[in-house]
Amino acid sequence: MKYQELRNHILGSHLMRHDLEAFLIQGAYIEGLLKIYADYKLYNETEGKSYSNKLLGAIRSEIEKYSLFGLIELLKKAECVSNSQKDLLDNYRKRRNKVLHDLLGQVTEESFERDLVDVYKMGENIINDNEFKGMEELLDNIEKDVEERKKNEINKQRILIPEINRENIDNKTEKE
Repeated sequence: MKYQELRNHILGSHLMRHDLEAFLIQGAYIEGLLKIYADYKLYNETEGKSYSNKLLGAIRSEIEKYSLFGLIELLKKAECVSNSQKDLLDNYRKRRNKVLHDLLGQVTEESFERDLVDVYKMGENIINDNEFKGMEELLDNIEKDVEERKKNEINKQRILIPEINRENIDNKTEKE
C-alpha cells in the first residue's frame, strides 16, 4: 500500500500549498514507478533470468539509469504502454523539464507557482489514468505476494528450529 501512501503525501503537499514539494515528489513517484514497472516487465519476459544472467543483469542496471524520456521510449517500444499513455507521459516530461529549467531562470515567483500547479495537475492526470493505476495495482500485488512469501518462509523456519533443536538434544543424549 506504499503507492497509496505516496499518492496521499503528494496530494497533502498540494493541498497545503507546498507546490514545489508536491511537484518534486510527484515527479520522483512517476519516474520511480515506471522504473519498477520496466524492471518487472524485463523480469517477467525473461522468466526471472534477468536476476541471474549477466547480460540481462547489465540491462536491468542500465534501466535504473534511464531518464524519464528513456523510460517512456523503452516502455513504448516494448509495447508496455499505449500511445495515449506515452503522450501523457511525454507532455508531462516536457512541461516538467521546462519548469525545472525555469527554476534557475528569471521567472516571477507567481508565474513559477502557477507552473508548478499546472505540472502537478498534468501529473495527477497520469496518476489517475487507468493504465497507470493498473501498473500501481500490479506492482502493489506483487509486493504483497513477496511479503506473504517471506512471512510463510519465516513461519516455516520457526517450525523447523524447535525440531532441529530437539534433534540436537536427542543426538547429545544418545552420545552420553
